[in-house]
Amino acid sequence: MKKLRQGLYFAYKAYFASVFFLVLIIHYPILYYFLNFPENHKRGQKFFVYLSDLVLILAFIWPRKSGRLENIRPSKPLIICANHTSYVDIPMIHTVFRDQPFLLLGKAELTKWPLLRLFFKHMHIPVNRGSNRESVRSLMRAREALKEGWNIVIFPEGTIPRNVPKMKGFKNGAFEMAIRDRVDILPITFLENWKRITEPENMDTECLPGTARVVIHDIIKIDAYSKEDVVKLKKKVFETIEGPLVE
Repeated sequence: MKKLRQGLYFAYKAYFASVFFLVLIIHYPILYYFLNFPENHKRGQKFFVYLSDLVLILAFIWPRKSGRLENIRPSKPLIICANHTSYVDIPMIHTVFRDQPFLLLGKAELTKWPLLRLFFKHMHIPVNRGSNRESVRSLMRAREALKEGWNIVIFPEGTIPRNVPKMKGFKNGAFEMAIRDRVDILPITFLENWKRITEPENMDTECLPGTARVVIHDIIKIDAYSKEDVVKLKKKVFETIEGPLVE
C-alpha cells in the first residue's frame, strides 16, 4: 500500500512538472518580451498572474485566501514574508498578489533550471547563500527595488524544510533590511502547499491536487522596532506565520 501511494505521489509530481514547463515553453516568446526588458517588468504583472493561474488550474490546485485580505493591496511597498513549503509557493504568490508587482528573493540554485533562469537573470533576485558578498549584493538590489515601488517577497527560512510543514529558523536578512529601510512586513502562511507538491526526493509526504489555503496576516509596522530589535522582529514574524500551522 505504501508503494502504491508513493507511486501515485510521484505520478502527480511528474504531471505537475510537465504542466509547469509546458506552460512556460508555449508562452516563451511573450515571457521573453516581458522579462528581457526592464521597462516591461511591471507591465507584465497580469501576464505572470495568468501563467500562475493556468498552471494551478491545470494541476487541479485551488487557492483559497483568508484573513486580512485588504493587505494584498498595500498602499506602499512591503516586505512579504512567507513560510516555504513547496514549489507551488511561487505561483501562489502571483495568484494572491494579483495587482501588486513584486520581486522574489530566491535561492541561486533556481538559475540552473533553463526556463527559471530567464526569471532570475532578468527580473527576480537570486541569492547565493554560500557567498556573503553575493548575499549582500542581492539585499542591496532588493533595497533599491523597494525604493522603485516593488514589493519584495522573501522566504526567511531560505529553503524548503525536510519536515514540512514544520518551519526552520529564520535568517536575519529580511528583518535587518526592514528595520534599516523602515519597511513594514506582511506575513503570510501557506497551509496546504506542502500537500500539493513537495521536494522531488521526499516520497513519503502526501502529494495530490486539492485546495491550497493561504492566510493573510496583519501588517507588522516597523515603527515599533529599532536596529537592536532584529531578533525580536524575527520572532514576531515567525510566530505570526507559524500560528495557523499549529492551530
